[in-house]
Amino acid sequence: MFISIMAAACIPTFHAFKIKLDRFDVSVYAYFSTFAIWLFPGVMLVVALSMMVSLLSNNPITAFAVQFAVLLLSITPLKGDYSIYKVFIRHNAIEPIADIQALYVNRVFIFAMSIVFAFITAWLWQIKRRSIGERLK
Repeated sequence: MFISIMAAACIPTFHAFKIKLDRFDVSVYAYFSTFAIWLFPGVMLVVALSMMVSLLSNNPITAFAVQFAVLLLSITPLKGDYSIYKVFIRHNAIEPIADIQALYVNRVFIFAMSIVFAFITAWLWQIKRRSIGERLK
């Protein structure tokens, strides 16, 4: 999934190269770092949480409900809310971010929670796999 996110960052990077060739001062690789910081932790959390929920419920359909709930929690407001529970943060404004530390705390927390959910999912999978193996004997 991360490769697809970074591939999407190639499109505006290509346009930034064109602008740079016209002698404008632009940060060509800004899209890669922005996509990685803003999108990657959220995608990791949603995938890990969805895998855990589908494993617990034995139904992959419940993962879609979890993804929809995460979307609803993250959709508003359109700018400026970088609290801990916001999985996908938004900043639809021209002015710079007022509290950059809150943004970094949010991204680190979301990344850490995705790692925790991934480990819990792996642990649950091992338990489930052992119980299936014991029934087959």
